[in-house]
Amino acid sequence: MKTTACTSAAECPPLQACDAASQTCSAACSAAAPCNGGCCDGEACQSGLDAGACGALGGACGDCTKSALGAACREGACGCDTAADCPLGDACTAHRCGKACDEASPCNAGCCDGAAHECVPGATPNACSTGGALCASCAASPLGAQCVAGATVHCGCVSVADCPAGSACDPKLHTCGAPCDAADACRGGCCSKDPGGTCQKGDAAGQSGLCAPSCGHLTLPCCASSRCDAITECRSGACQLPCGRLGLLCCDGTTCGAGTRCESKLCVPDCGQTCVFGQCTPSVCQ
Repeated sequence: MKTTACTSAAECPPLQACDAASQTCSAACSAAAPCNGGCCDGEACQSGLDAGACGALGGACGDCTKSALGAACREGACGCDTAADCPLGDACTAHRCGKACDEASPCNAGCCDGAAHECVPGATPNACSTGGALCASCAASPLGAQCVAGATVHCGCVSVADCPAGSACDPKLHTCGAPCDAADACRGGCCSKDPGGTCQKGDAAGQSGLCAPSCGHLTLPCCASSRCDAITECRSGACQLPCGRLGLLCCDGTTCGAGTRCESKLCVPDCGQTCVFGQCTPSVCQ
């Protein structure tokens, strides 16, 4: 094989080095015998275009997979093509990894603070990594005012205090919304029912947070189809306590049904006479 005489790498063919002792060119290289282009992996000249052996000036190859500038080899220098080539928390800007970012140069994890143009962890209510390139503020989010980390990072809630008025905090999803029940009360207003209710405008009845009923309960109007709750009955369009039957209060304080009479506002057995075909005999109360 024909060899080329040399005194420096510049006198050798591309990707060869000059051995100073023999003054000949070959692929063998070292720190003292750099390559003409590409890079030296310590033993032989390489193209310098691979991420694991990157270089362009003939010196030692660099391992871009461990470089803070990026895991890609670009024209003989470590850098990046996308954020995925960068360490976590960095962005790829002008093919170099670093903290500088913008909407077109997103961060690898976390998010870009749009005001500071810098990658941040994205775990605070004012700078929450909700999936977009830029951080989001949760202050006015309908999902909640906290930055919550779960399967994903999102604006959400830890308690109902984090929710907008008229919504409740779902304890499993950690997001605010209309669904509610007695255990998951609404912020402002009340819950229509338990379980499976929705937040409504109105006043809550007691400590349960459920809406005060508008019909079907004692002294309230009867609901549709003359319905009342289990302890009342519909009379004259309103739910009232049952009356007029044996053992119950007299209706309107004076009236009882057949076979009973009103005594001291209570319906008692009618022990008067029983008449059959004009013959009357005293009745006996059983």
